[in-house]
Amino acid sequence: MNKGIFTLILLAVLPLMSYAQMTHECGTVHDESMRERLLLNKKSYAKYLTPEKTTDVTYVPINFVVMGNSAGTTYAVDEAEVIEMLCALNESYMDQNIQFFLADNQISFFENDAGYSNPGDVNFTLISTTLKGDAINILIGLNATPPNGSGLGVTLGYYSPQRDWIVIKESEVNANSGTLPHEMGHYFSLAHPFNGWDCTSWDPAVHGNPVSLLTAPCSSVPVEFVNGSNCATAGDYLCDTPADYNLGFGASGCNYTGNCMDPNGDLLDPWEENIMGYFLNCSAYVFSNEQKALIKSDLDSRTNLATVTLSDFASPIGTTSLATPTTAEILPYYTDVLLTWEPVDGANRYILEVDINPNFAVTPITLTVWGTSKVLDLLQNKGYYWRVRPLSNYYFCASPTANGTFTTGLAVADNSISFVNDWAVAPNPLRGDQALQVQLNTDQAFNATLELRHIDGQLIHQQQARFQAGQQSLTIERNLNPGIYLLSLKTEMGVMTKRVVVN
Repeated sequence: MNKGIFTLILLAVLPLMSYAQMTHECGTVHDESMRERLLLNKKSYAKYLTPEKTTDVTYVPINFVVMGNSAGTTYAVDEAEVIEMLCALNESYMDQNIQFFLADNQISFFENDAGYSNPGDVNFTLISTTLKGDAINILIGLNATPPNGSGLGVTLGYYSPQRDWIVIKESEVNANSGTLPHEMGHYFSLAHPFNGWDCTSWDPAVHGNPVSLLTAPCSSVPVEFVNGSNCATAGDYLCDTPADYNLGFGASGCNYTGNCMDPNGDLLDPWEENIMGYFLNCSAYVFSNEQKALIKSDLDSRTNLATVTLSDFASPIGTTSLATPTTAEILPYYTDVLLTWEPVDGANRYILEVDINPNFAVTPITLTVWGTSKVLDLLQNKGYYWRVRPLSNYYFCASPTANGTFTTGLAVADNSISFVNDWAVAPNPLRGDQALQVQLNTDQAFNATLELRHIDGQLIHQQQARFQAGQQSLTIERNLNPGIYLLSLKTEMGVMTKRVVVN
């Protein structure tokens, strides 16, 4: 088959993935069980070769299992990195009306030294309770060395048909790597276009030119011919992906200009932009129509997966805005630091990142927050950066906010300040039209800031106040909606907070 056909196919599909560098040192071994599954899927894939005229989207659950050390003090990656990878995965499968979401709306964590180093080495009995039978299990660790050892180069990921899970190396968990879309293709039974050459790449000194072999060097698969005469029984068993003898491995770019010839003396012209290949630095990577049909066929056969069908793609959600601390705010305290942001329509949770480094790469705190506020204990007298990314059950590509900044102080925030003997808020509960009285007794004069916030973090009222020694009171006049509020008295020596209920 000639490359003109494949160029037309490429132009006809949406450019799905654009990565600065797409590397696929893949440890998946397309064994007999995978070959049988692929051929079984081929028996029913004809109906998927013509794309359905429907807006229905199939959402497939993923159980991401992030491995940590046994002490639970460090993990391979954090939630934000997993979400970025999930967004990229969804972009790569979007033109197939297939999307992926978090099983049970969460990312799983598992603490085990062996699994942290290399997930394939984890004791299966130990981790089995963390796995989900109705979702795709994806394990993430420092390495991704398969049980049979690495093949060519450093393995970045692999699919295990024995465990029916995918393993991803931590360096590939980001928005720019193509490793997970590639390994997901293996999960759905796809082979490499160079199937049979997985353990090596064409070398004229070894394999000849023209290639002298009729059986591929790494398995019993026939060597695929350029003219397509054996495309259904050789290589990846598909006829819309051209012959490839692992020519992308070690290549520096997306344009193959070599002179490899098949046993018939025909020059190979591999499809560099195919997701299941190994070529680097292409502007877009795609699946062929037959690969897509196999994916659909395999997905339909996996009746254990708790898929969800929606009538269209999940609605995109926007970016939130950081509320408090305000930009470059200097806080008097470093404990009980309240971080708040604005709610976003369609979002039901947020990824919060906090670090002393603007790239969140030194001592990052990464949390999933079901709400719009979080209280953290931080380091004393440090400059911090923070950002927030909204999520919904089915949409993971919202942009994070720009970095916010603040500096912590020297004081401990708690509900006691040494020179304040007593303080009270009355009435409590109160009606929305009642004034709020702050009463306190103090041994010395001091300056303070009074802040009234809704429980979700929204600032309702703020004022500066000067308190003299002795018994005194201060009135806050606000019309408040029913709900729960937090009233904070902030000083250089600490923070005191009261819970206020409005009926």
